[in-house]
This record gives sequence, structure tokens and C-alpha cells, in this order.
Amino acid sequence: MANVCAVCGKGKFFGNRITRRGKAKKEGGIGRHVVKVAPITQKPNLKRIRV
Repeated sequence: MANVCAVCGKGKFFGNRITRRGKAKKEGGIGRHVVKVAPITQKPNLKRIRV
């Protein structure tokens, strides 16, 4: 299969996976802290259709 849909033009897209630790302030903690930011790629949920 191709990397991009021929009909709608959807392709893979990029984002970040953010890892946090700690307890939220509204739960009585000191707050959530960012530990790691890892780049991720996600593929679209393509279905077979008849055009």
C-alpha cells in the first residue's frame, strides 16, 4: 500500500508522546512534571472503499 491515500490524501502524521510523573494538584499532589518527550508517527485508519 502507498504511504498516502489516493482519494482523500491522508498520510502519516507526527506528534509527541509526553511522559509525566507525579500526582496532580487537584488530587492533593505537588503537580505533574514532564519527564520525557518522545517523537511518534501515527498512520491514518484507512478503509477500502469503492469509488
